[in-house]
Amino acid sequence: MNNPMPEERVPPQNLEAEQNLLGALLIDQDAVLKVIDRLQPESFYLPAHQNIYQAVQNLAAQNKKIDLLTVAEELKQKNALPEGGRAYLADLANTVVTPAHAGEYAEIVERNYVMRSIIEAGHGMASEAYQPDGNPDEIVESAQKMVFELAQRNIKQGFQHLRVPLDIAYDDLTRKSANPEAGGLLTGYDELDQITGGLQNANMIVIAARPSVGKTALALNIAANVALKRSVPVGIFSLEMSQEELATRLLTTDAKLNAHSIKTGNLSTDDQKKLSQSLANLSNAPIYIDDSPNTILQIQTKARRLKIEKDIQLIVVDFLTLITSTAGRQESRYLEVSNWARALKNLAKELNIPVIVIAQLNREVEKHSFGFSSSGENKSSSRGSRPPRMSDLRDSGEIEQVADVVLLIHRLSYQEYDNAGGPEDNTVQLIVAKNRNGPTGKAELVFLKAFTRFERKERTSVPLDVQI
Repeated sequence: MNNPMPEERVPPQNLEAEQNLLGALLIDQDAVLKVIDRLQPESFYLPAHQNIYQAVQNLAAQNKKIDLLTVAEELKQKNALPEGGRAYLADLANTVVTPAHAGEYAEIVERNYVMRSIIEAGHGMASEAYQPDGNPDEIVESAQKMVFELAQRNIKQGFQHLRVPLDIAYDDLTRKSANPEAGGLLTGYDELDQITGGLQNANMIVIAARPSVGKTALALNIAANVALKRSVPVGIFSLEMSQEELATRLLTTDAKLNAHSIKTGNLSTDDQKKLSQSLANLSNAPIYIDDSPNTILQIQTKARRLKIEKDIQLIVVDFLTLITSTAGRQESRYLEVSNWARALKNLAKELNIPVIVIAQLNREVEKHSFGFSSSGENKSSSRGSRPPRMSDLRDSGEIEQVADVVLLIHRLSYQEYDNAGGPEDNTVQLIVAKNRNGPTGKAELVFLKAFTRFERKERTSVPLDVQI
């Protein structure tokens, strides 16, 4: 049996509040200043009221006097006088009790506009969902973005006296001084945290290196440290490895067991005990993994949902250039990656959490850093061995522009790449090539490749503001 159609209902509105507000604007220039940056013409329900407010905005933009005569003339020129003409405007000016309440009237008008916007969004979603060629991801993304914007509409403010942000900044500094962990999320690597102050909210942190140098391992180590030591919920978008592969990585790292031994099952009794303990530790850690092929819209949608459901405080995207292209879009690779980078930065700001993004470096870095010829012969390049730079980021210069922090992994020795063999130096230099809100610098770590684990190097110096 078909459900009966719901009866038509009048959208939320308060015409009396609209009339009193417009009346206040017609008789008090100060009232205009109170609301002009708060409301838009569409905030009003009646089209006639929208036209009147638009006329007020036009006059204000031209720094002209706003009163009954000037507004009437503006409406006449636009052929937008309301029914009743000047008499209707005069009624508005005469019926307002006091223009001092303009702020309260504006609040009522705005509240009803928001409610109408929510209803309109619901109708729009339903209408688009009925279309046979509709894209569910784009429909959900559009709706979620609108809801977040409405939820945060009062966060954006105009001018404030300096004492307000001063008090907030002072309280924040005092809290951090009393408890250093009250700042950004600590990565578990002291030298790195000394430079960055931890992972800061709303920041996009890029970890970049050539393949097999340990960029995924470093991101997972940081995620595990945050989740295990701080009990902070973490979301991981694993676009390269499956959930099972990533889980094996985490077990290997936490148990300090050889990855090959785990894969082959060649474990001693002590190894099995370590593995069981790590399984218990990680099973209780607030880590959430998604290994689906994701478009940027899907990543944004899932991240918002995870924020609402699990209150995640950190996101890891492994890695940037493996994000799935949106079907039907014909963009250059440069523009595509640029758009993804900007979208992830905006996601960090929107959710107010740090987002770690793994990126690739150009192959030229491999040639110049290793100093090997194409035949494998040890040979100095014309540029010489050098650490990677931000300009080596692959596919888009936009990455270094929008990133708040850029971490570049540099192996200090590459003996393992020499066919002749030789002792491998596990020292890794983590270069903080960009730190928008602090100094740059270097931290030396030890990379235990068999365990895919980074550890602090005891003899580590942290020179600040290193020129990269």
